Amino acid sequence: MLNATVAFAIANNFGCDLDIALAGLAEAQVPGRMQAIELIDGPLVVVDFAHTPQAISAVLSTFSATGADRRLIAVLGAGGDRDNDKRGPMGAAAGVADIVIVTDDNPRTESPGAIRAGVIAGLGNHPNVLEIADRKTAITTALKIALPGDIVTVLGKGHEQGQIIGDKIIPFDDAAVVRQEWATLREDSACSSSAPKN
Repeated sequence: MLNATVAFAIANNFGCDLDIALAGLAEAQVPGRMQAIELIDGPLVVVDFAHTPQAISAVLSTFSATGADRRLIAVLGAGGDRDNDKRGPMGAAAGVADIVIVTDDNPRTESPGAIRAGVIAGLGNHPNVLEIADRKTAITTALKIALPGDIVTVLGKGHEQGQIIGDKIIPFDDAAVVRQEWATLREDSACSSSAPKN
């Protein structure tokens, strides 16, 4: 938001048409920063780099008052080999979501299970928590349980193009996975609905 405000102020300073500048800002989308992915007949998915309790809270609070007929689903994890103390608060921040799926982020050389446990501890007695280690499976699960009109947030990696596991970087792009998995789910649904009935 601060960057947008600065850009608007600069446009104003140079005498640009502010209506055009405002329209441009409204259309601007930075990969992995509140990146909205609209899916045909599906939920709204938002991919964001939020990887601190404050950032998670900021993203989720944007959507948490969406109404009783819209559920908020959060998919998130925490990075390994750093910031152990923020894992519980990250879970607590995610607790405003109706459903929380805790998955792997960049575990690096740390035990992924221990990282997930730290995030889950912060969720306390939240009634709808799933632990799914594989990030792709976690995203797919969120898409499967989401209804049209629901909001799915995929948090933590944002624009990153890889997942750090051990000392390797595995190609992984949250936004691309969302699109691929939704296409597969729609294809599977179309095939099963067109199968002959006995």
